[in-house]
Amino acid sequence: MKSLLLVERIVLESLVQEDRSIIEISEDTGLDRILIQNILENFLLSSIVSIENSKYKINRLNFKKWVNNLNIKSEVKEILNSLVKDSFNTESDTILKMRKVWINEGDQKILNSLLSQVDSFLSQIESKEKLKKTKDKKVIMWGHSCYKDLTDQYLMA
Repeated sequence: MKSLLLVERIVLESLVQEDRSIIEISEDTGLDRILIQNILENFLLSSIVSIENSKYKINRLNFKKWVNNLNIKSEVKEILNSLVKDSFNTESDTILKMRKVWINEGDQKILNSLLSQVDSFLSQIESKEKLKKTKDKKVIMWGHSCYKDLTDQYLMA
């Protein structure tokens, strides 16, 4: 199963919004043009994108098939690793919070409700904020697990 690098993902997300030239993709993503060119060459070879009048565009038919075969788990790991590294950078605006707490059943229900509200809120704002630069999107993660489940997963790796 193929996985996307974070830089590949942002290029695809830029092209999903609209057909773009390398310069336009660079302005939208903040990535170096040479890096973008290399990424696009790989996408062209995989028939994920095509080029027309110096603009790259998603090949919708191949793209849907290709996306369905992606290994999202490795992408999430890469994003989480970048998030952790950036949160320790004193010059960064990245915020990462973590708490280890004992929680009773009633508080667990409240927490799940609050997380559901966050999810609803993000869905609402996502639908109305589509025409901004891809590089300015916020990556927001949340969730919870039992400590034992995490240590079990760690030991299995």
